[in-house]
Amino acid sequence: MEIAFSKNGWINIETGKVIPFGNIAVDFSNTIQKGVNYIRRKLCHSLNISIQPWFFDGRDAPRCNAQAQIFKSNQNIIAIIWSEKKIQNEIDLKYLFDGHNKYYKGKNVYYIPLYENDFLDVFGKNDFYYLLITKYWAFESVLNLVEFMANHEDRPYYTKEEYHKFTMQVLDSHIVSFKLNTELRKYKNSYVRVYTLNDLQELLFDDIVQMIDFKYSLGFCPICGNAFVKRDKRRNFCDACSSDEHKKKKYNDQKRKSDVQYLHKITTDMLRNRQEDYLPFVEESHYYADLVSGKDIEYNPKYDQTIKTESDYKKWLEKKHKEYTIRQK
Repeated sequence: MEIAFSKNGWINIETGKVIPFGNIAVDFSNTIQKGVNYIRRKLCHSLNISIQPWFFDGRDAPRCNAQAQIFKSNQNIIAIIWSEKKIQNEIDLKYLFDGHNKYYKGKNVYYIPLYENDFLDVFGKNDFYYLLITKYWAFESVLNLVEFMANHEDRPYYTKEEYHKFTMQVLDSHIVSFKLNTELRKYKNSYVRVYTLNDLQELLFDDIVQMIDFKYSLGFCPICGNAFVKRDKRRNFCDACSSDEHKKKKYNDQKRKSDVQYLHKITTDMLRNRQEDYLPFVEESHYYADLVSGKDIEYNPKYDQTIKTESDYKKWLEKKHKEYTIRQK
């Protein structure tokens, strides 16, 4: 496969198709995330795992020295399912976590060994799931990097320059170097850098760097949950969901119904229609709305002082609406 670098994105020399910067990274991340979610669901069902949180790590990418020793002790163990809580009463295997995770380092954790025959019974002969489960920690760093970049708008305390610098520092800690064969070649009357690849994945980190340099950010589609490149700040959905008007309408309707203004309105209307005094509710609701929006308001000791965020305010509205609805019945 030959891929050329251009100012418009990556070009497939054979087909002429342009792949915009960022698409390789998000497509890879979405594929990995879907595979990991499927593996977790199947393991939960087959092993009757009900505790949270729990993790799995594969023999080709152990997370700590203790795991490496377990894999070394039995070549048929391809993965370890582990947690700080007991996973199964009949299985009480333990090891001391000695990896880099600050929370779990030095703790005794419980684990279940996943043998190759167990894997085949659950997943069949599937090379993709086998690769994911045996090398998961290597893939996890990419998922973590994409998640960090997709949460850009949740970090208002950074200037754009600070965020760019911090992103590059995070990238430094995740990046994996691929030795790529390249050459300068003439393509459609201009010279371009052409990469000879076995798989597009080899351009993963180059793709992320170009996306950062173009000042694109990532987002998670609120409809399907997939990561997508936000080349336009007004873009709220991935390409597939953006073109599906039915899905967008359904999402916007649900969002409207969960919005604090909507909750305030329907509760007020309900009290008004029942000819009840709704002014105390309205005054208290407006007090919290002004409070969480940062307005300078006069302190009122009779109201709930634990409400400090919009999430708190929304929970209060939901509780009030439920109380008034039950009272009506």
